[in-house]
Amino acid sequence: MDYSHIPFPTEDMGPHIQQRHFFISADLGQSNDYTAISVLERITTGEGWLGYRGNGLREHHLRHLERHRGVSYVDIADRLTELFHAPQLEDHDRALIFDRTGLGSPFHDMLLASGFRAALTGITITGGDVPTFNNRAWHVPKRDLVSSLQLLLQSGNLKIARGLQDADVFLDEMAAFRTKITASAHDLYGAKGTGHDDVVLSVAMACWAATQRKWRFGNVDNM
Repeated sequence: MDYSHIPFPTEDMGPHIQQRHFFISADLGQSNDYTAISVLERITTGEGWLGYRGNGLREHHLRHLERHRGVSYVDIADRLTELFHAPQLEDHDRALIFDRTGLGSPFHDMLLASGFRAALTGITITGGDVPTFNNRAWHVPKRDLVSSLQLLLQSGNLKIARGLQDADVFLDEMAAFRTKITASAHDLYGAKGTGHDDVVLSVAMACWAATQRKWRFGNVDNM
């Protein structure tokens, strides 16, 4: 497959790059809905004991977006495997994250059968208050996912690659995204009217994972 259109960085980024991690994230669509896939890079820079918890200064770069409609889950799994093995990522630690809210275990099992192990994490989106981990997946309030994305955007810490495919879709979805407080004091998040939020959720899951203190990564030897 030709990856030349994907703006992953391949150049030497200088002596102050400590770490580079990639987060491939998929929001899976049901039936005829869109499935959105994003690739986020987290770059840790600086010399010595810098930044939060001494991990250096971090930047987040949205490197790739794509959407699929009317495509089988088998094909989506194959596409995620292709992206995981993209030559621009082969020397770096990667994480594969997917929304298992609707499909539950079957898609998780499909990815495990494809060879993913340490690199794979499922996220079940909930309406709760605190993220928890059980039954092979994180259970994360939608509020936490959206807040992670919003904080990175508002602080200028999320960079969008120039000429990024579907960047306009992402920005349109962000503009239409709304928060609603119900009569029972619960907060709801979603696209205005009948709009889509698949790209927003894909990027939000990647941002949430990238801002956690620890995350599981893999490479070609232990995906």
